[in-house]
Amino acid sequence: MLRALVLAAATTQSASILAAAHSVIFRNEMDEDATIYWVDPASKQKTKVGVAKAYGGELPQNTHVGHRFHYEGGHSVGVEDIVIRADRTYYSLTKNGRCRVECVVAGGKYGSKGRGKIGFTVYPDWSPRGAGRFLELVRKHFFDDCAINRVVPQFLAQFGIAADYEARTWWRTRNIEDDPPQTIPFKPGYVAFAGSGPNSRSTEMFVVMPETSRHQLNAFGENPWETPFAVADDDAIRSVLPMLVNSYGDMPPWGAGPDPQKIYERGGYDMLHRDFPELARFETCRVKERPMPQVSRRDL
Repeated sequence: MLRALVLAAATTQSASILAAAHSVIFRNEMDEDATIYWVDPASKQKTKVGVAKAYGGELPQNTHVGHRFHYEGGHSVGVEDIVIRADRTYYSLTKNGRCRVECVVAGGKYGSKGRGKIGFTVYPDWSPRGAGRFLELVRKHFFDDCAINRVVPQFLAQFGIAADYEARTWWRTRNIEDDPPQTIPFKPGYVAFAGSGPNSRSTEMFVVMPETSRHQLNAFGENPWETPFAVADDDAIRSVLPMLVNSYGDMPPWGAGPDPQKIYERGGYDMLHRDFPELARFETCRVKERPMPQVSRRDL
């Protein structure tokens, strides 16, 4: 009887250990390679498990829920450890939990000579896959000359259909998985992906406009793909986002703005320049980091 109880306990324990096995991916958002170590729970000694290359390099790892990992960059010491969670399979490596992106806005109310700047603070821990995709696209200069094609006051400004036809066509179907749901309430200036269903995020995203009602703010995030990953600077929310507003209103059928499906066509940007000259655009978007090697807008 005692032997049976011992065997049953051992079997239960083994099953629990197996159930806690977890495959994860570490993604390095720093501008230097990250060396990743497993931390022994008893001795606290570190064992190197691999290196995630700079500028979005990834390192898969088979581990267990509750295990701890430590990472260091070439000049970064004491970076916060990562504890593996059951509800997460994707972890971002950063220097201080955030990244900076700056976008120059042109056209629209700025005319042919004026310029505005929107600074975004990206928080990868909020939405690791979403933040990773955004930073990847910025590093590939995907948003250069990208139209802000849907602007609705007190609601949102949407963008993410590249000016380059080959780039927008290739990336359009490269969807990423949804991130675990968060309880982060939306506010003006928050950025999230637009989508059409579960795991539908690719390149289109929106920033919440100023003076959006509490009712609408509460509605953002109800869909599983709407996890915020970045926040616009306060001065951009006050002075730049209002400059995006145009006379077209929402996209069809709710307004006279451009149809996103037509923008994806080969002549989509010719149509925008001809029929929607009031649209603002991102002239450039760059991650504030050391320059990375020459990149392409797509990665074939």
